[in-house]
Amino acid sequence: MHRSIQLLVAPLLLALCTQPAIGQGSDAPKESASTSTSSGFGGDRATPDEINFPGGTFGEYAELLRKTFPDTSIVLAPGVSTFMVPKITAKVGSAGSALKLACGLEGEITYPDGGTYGGELNEQLISRDLYRVIAVKNTTRTNRTLRAEEPASQEINIYPLVELLDQGISIEEVLGTLKVAFDLDAKKMPTLKYHEETRILFLKGTNDQYNVFRKTMSALDTVATDRALKKLAQHDQNEHAQLQLKFAETHAAYQKLQKEHLALVERMNALMERMNAEDTNNGPGAEDRDSEHE
Repeated sequence: MHRSIQLLVAPLLLALCTQPAIGQGSDAPKESASTSTSSGFGGDRATPDEINFPGGTFGEYAELLRKTFPDTSIVLAPGVSTFMVPKITAKVGSAGSALKLACGLEGEITYPDGGTYGGELNEQLISRDLYRVIAVKNTTRTNRTLRAEEPASQEINIYPLVELLDQGISIEEVLGTLKVAFDLDAKKMPTLKYHEETRILFLKGTNDQYNVFRKTMSALDTVATDRALKKLAQHDQNEHAQLQLKFAETHAAYQKLQKEHLALVERMNALMERMNAEDTNNGPGAEDRDSEHE
């Protein structure tokens, strides 16, 4: 009985020992001695592929990589497709290596809403043969936008012209100078209103326009001051000339009076001498002298 069991078990054990182990049959994948041709998880191919990109958008670059590595999926986040990529010529073994050539370069990232920012791209390996490229803003650069510029806020500023006009600057000169200033600065002329009774100028515009206005008015103040000084100097010169003329006239009158005074003194002296002579003739002893004369 025992011998019969042994005879039955022996062939079974022999069959089990001669069967290949699970995973080692002819249908199981054979491990290659060479590197896998897949680029999963960043692995490079044994034979690199040549990339010749003439330059363009990252969307065009990604499309080239999809054709070069058909087993790899590349997903682009918003703002990535329009990122400009320079010319790239290289031999790479995987899509990940090719993405690294374009990612990390600084450029402009344009979002669907039109906002444009400085930044760079960053590749992310999501899973086997799946990459996602995102845009990363560079906060050290000044953000700007390509959308139509929204009108800047406008404020009303008041500028009294009383002193300026009193110094000889006309309102026509003020408005004409402001027009020239805004034309040179390539800025739109702000709204200007002049109230003649109070001689006040009202300006409605942006802060930049007000800065141009303020600088122009400061220059006009300098011109007005210069005019006032020249006018004062001319007035002083005229007044000095008039004083000189008056002094000459006064001096001539004085000399005339002095001559008249001298003539009067001479007449008075002559008169005094005459009177003295008459007193001498009519004084005591005048009769004796007369009798003696007779």
